[in-house]
Amino acid sequence: MPKFNYFFSKTANLVSSGKLLETTWGRLKWVTFLFCFVFLTTYPKYLELLLDPHPIETFAYFFEKIKASFTPVQLLEDTHGSKIAFRLVPPLLAKLMGIGQGSGRNIVLLYILQSLLLFPFLLLLTNLFRRFTSNKAAMLLTLSFSAIYVSKAFFWDYDFWFDGYAYFFLLLGMSQIRGGGSYITFAFFGLLDRRKGRGCPGFGLSISPVARNQFQPQV
Repeated sequence: MPKFNYFFSKTANLVSSGKLLETTWGRLKWVTFLFCFVFLTTYPKYLELLLDPHPIETFAYFFEKIKASFTPVQLLEDTHGSKIAFRLVPPLLAKLMGIGQGSGRNIVLLYILQSLLLFPFLLLLTNLFRRFTSNKAAMLLTLSFSAIYVSKAFFWDYDFWFDGYAYFFLLLGMSQIRGGGSYITFAFFGLLDRRKGRGCPGFGLSISPVARNQFQPQV
């Protein structure tokens, strides 16, 4: 218990001062802490796929989507598998990576890549909050995000949701304040989740000239 109290006290002091985010190295240490926190508090459910001797048969709808990414899924509309028709990026990425051969267990690699994307996601999230708020507020907000589904989605995945990819491309698009990179990332985002993609026009406000001119990173 004393060690926990010491750890909690040190974390509270770091957040209350906000000084950790003043340097690039400090931000990397903060994001590493958040990544470890999410990893230690979220069960990587996708590892259960390794217990299935033939995932390629159990989740045939997804592996068929890898083989024919632009072919409509032949499933009932009220099933989760039918939603894969609107999520083209994961099957295409799996095809590019050569995933889905043999028993299909190597599909876990697609989930591991999603988990690794949590680190740049948290870094982008920290920088985005710093653009609009103080360092102290940015630390509180990112700490809060690490405790809810938005961050846990990068690990808690088993049924081919791949929400982590969607959240990453959404945030990447919001972070692009120059050029047309945001439109490309929003396009990927729209091909990852048809519901979240509806909000892309609103998210574009974060990269508008007004937002760019009026909001700057604060310390």
